Amino acid sequence: MDNFDDFTEDAQQEMVEQMVREKERAFISGCLDGFDLLEKHGEECLKGVDPDSTKEALQRMLGYFISVEEYEKCSLIQNLYKGYYKEEITPRFPNF
Repeated sequence: MDNFDDFTEDAQQEMVEQMVREKERAFISGCLDGFDLLEKHGEECLKGVDPDSTKEALQRMLGYFISVEEYEKCSLIQNLYKGYYKEEITPRFPNF
């Protein structure tokens, strides 16, 4: 019975790890897509959307790009954020 319990725990752990990896891939994809929009359309992307949600998304994108050392992307995000919201941005780092 111990082998079955070990297998079940291992299978559950693998499922959790797989879900985390999928969440991480979706987050990264969202950051890249969001950055593409910002790069192509600038501040226009920020108009007409909920400012709290947008600020949080930009903070998370900035945290991600800092963590992968994409500093040119960080600069664009910081400049757009400061130009549009008239305040400094604080990054939120992902924790997967």
